[in-house]
Amino acid sequence: MKLITHIKRVFKLVGIEIGILILVLITINNFLGHPETRINADGVGYYDYLPSVFIHHDLNRKDINSDPEHPSYRRIYNLPNYVDYGDRWVNKYPIGTAVLQTPFFLSTYWNTSRTDKETDGYQPEFHMAVFHAAIFYLFVGLIFFKRLLTTYSISPWIIVISQLLVVFSTSLLSYVNFDPSFSHVYSFFAFSAFGFVVRRFFLDQKQHWLIWSFVLLGLILLIRPANLLVLLFLPFLAGSWENLKYGIRTTLFQWKTLLLSFGIIVIILSIQMFAWYYQTGHWLVDSYPNESFDFTQPHFFDILFSYRKGLFIYTPILLLGLFGIISLIFKREWFKSFSWLFAFLVLTYILSSWWSWYYGCSFGLRAYIEYYPFFFIPFGILLNQTHKVFIYIIIGSTALTSYVNLIQTYQYQAYILDWMNMDKAKFWNIFLQTEERFKGLVWKQKIDEKGYRLIHKERIGNIEGKEKISVLISRQPLSMRINSLSLIKIKFKNNFDSLDDSKIIISIDDTLEQKNIAWFSTYVIHYQEEHLNKKHEGQYQYLIEPSINVENKMITAILETNSGYRKLEGAVIEYFTKK
Repeated sequence: MKLITHIKRVFKLVGIEIGILILVLITINNFLGHPETRINADGVGYYDYLPSVFIHHDLNRKDINSDPEHPSYRRIYNLPNYVDYGDRWVNKYPIGTAVLQTPFFLSTYWNTSRTDKETDGYQPEFHMAVFHAAIFYLFVGLIFFKRLLTTYSISPWIIVISQLLVVFSTSLLSYVNFDPSFSHVYSFFAFSAFGFVVRRFFLDQKQHWLIWSFVLLGLILLIRPANLLVLLFLPFLAGSWENLKYGIRTTLFQWKTLLLSFGIIVIILSIQMFAWYYQTGHWLVDSYPNESFDFTQPHFFDILFSYRKGLFIYTPILLLGLFGIISLIFKREWFKSFSWLFAFLVLTYILSSWWSWYYGCSFGLRAYIEYYPFFFIPFGILLNQTHKVFIYIIIGSTALTSYVNLIQTYQYQAYILDWMNMDKAKFWNIFLQTEERFKGLVWKQKIDEKGYRLIHKERIGNIEGKEKISVLISRQPLSMRINSLSLIKIKFKNNFDSLDDSKIIISIDDTLEQKNIAWFSTYVIHYQEEHLNKKHEGQYQYLIEPSINVENKMITAILETNSGYRKLEGAVIEYFTKK
């Protein structure tokens, strides 16, 4: 009976969060899928402290020569996350994410070390360990997210809706499944917890909330120093000018507590300082030497509304946060509304001034992920104070945002959504598309033909194919008065119907040795240059690396139609060699 009582108590406390995690795992297993790797790109830098310290023992490099052949340097030369610092190399990424991943890493390392298998910290088991870490911190983050919203007297069922939306209607889910080695899900947890304890401090003025605020602020800075911008939202969390003044006065007068709190922050941040010292011999390091802010040229509109990475384009649910602020303005709650708007505008100005305002290869505008809790507070307030009829309308529209977000999250990992160079045409070409033929559609490589010389042009004319019939486009020996073939380009006019699943297949074979040398299979829609479902001349370039010696080689091009009638107009094949 005691066990059942404990289970009921646990379910009452975290049952919703457990249920959401189950939905997350069901979604991953049955729709999104598991990526081959989960430690990649920037995530390597956040994570590599762990294998460096516990497996390779190569963190301490300040007292040795930076020789690429030295064991302490040999490994890192193949990693993208180390940068020059004087005559040493330093991990450019902060250590906080690795600190939070440590229990999951060590348990995995302990299990693998008991086997005879050699490990370097990047085997599949470690990728899963990082995934488990992200799942755990999502779970804890959702708990604090709930408690933060509770301090605003938001209805429990609206809080549940907010929890579901912050997971399924934002890019947070992508950074749990596909990029869990990045810092964002860990920052989401830390920001949610920080928001909750700061809010409680302003409401209760109790010392232990102040101490926990500093502990979490130290952790937030350890994860990413730029996270210091979270302090912009302190006035909003205070809720009123009186609460803010009283909270500041209380903090300053409790000098012993304040001194202790600063000491805690120093201890937490010393983890990073020791890591820098062991790598470079310096306690303070600028690990982003060639990357900076340009406050004279902010991309304010782009970071919010561009098709490339715009926050409200890829995470439209956050617009409801703005509507919540507008509702506060109408109700003349000036301090709450303007303190939030001030924080949001300053945050956006600073984030949009970063040299890479789109923040590299990523899904959506990832720099805002940790601030999601502060968007959902006004959203929750909006629903809490809205008539039931409008609530149902809002919830219905937000369900659509979840649907679109899940599709786009899948598109991101399936190479349908371009990770960095999306534009309006690309966005609408692949909108809500998940079929195989759309994979890689917007990733089409554009090769500069200036480095190549045209050696032969074959005018094919019109090509017509019926359902499930392969039509020969061209077949000829590669005897073009050259020694090698480096590039092939095919172009034709077509309406590039988004439902067209026909392919063009190119095969290059060695007729003497009776073997295939190169094989390309490309969906016809990948030839589009402007927009799907619009007639224009499209093209596709086939790069042949290394170049092929044309002697005894035969090239064959085939149109393979799977459904309906297809017509390619004015087809031309061009052959190039390197200059």
